[in-house]
This record gives sequence, structure tokens and C-alpha cells, in this order.
Amino acid sequence: MNLEKGKWYKNLGYENNYIGKYLDDYDNNAKIISEYITGEKEYRNKRGTLCFKNAVLIEDLSEIQKYLPLGHSDYKINKIIELW
Repeated sequence: MNLEKGKWYKNLGYENNYIGKYLDDYDNNAKIISEYITGEKEYRNKRGTLCFKNAVLIEDLSEIQKYLPLGHSDYKINKIIELW
């Protein structure tokens, strides 16, 4: 699998329940992440390493929006304004 730096991946960790932003290689299975969302769906703004054995690229970031803090560079505000 060709991983792209700065992209979000899901199904990470040994229980496949983490989401992380790929930063660099560590070894065959583990990769360095720049930030991540825990299995409990809590955002962490720190580096770490996670198993990428079952990694899946997140192509639509709407999947993780609810976990990102306001002001995050990947957080997009979508407002639908209805005019009456």
C-alpha cells in the first residue's frame, strides 16, 4: 500500500479502532502518525505510532469531522441556509 503523508487512515492499531494522519514510516507494520483519534473517538494532537496492517484511506473527511476540534485545518464548516 502506498501511503500518502498528511492523509487520514482508519482501521489502525491492533484492534483496528484508531484513525490517524500518516506522517512517516516506522517499520513494516507500524507507521508514525502526526495526530489521531482514539478508539474512544477522542482527538489527540500528538505524534505516535500505530499498526497500519489493515489501514484504509479516508477519502471523504466528513467521516471524521465530528471528532476534530474547531479551527483544525481539516475541519470544514458546512452550513445549509434555507431561505423562506
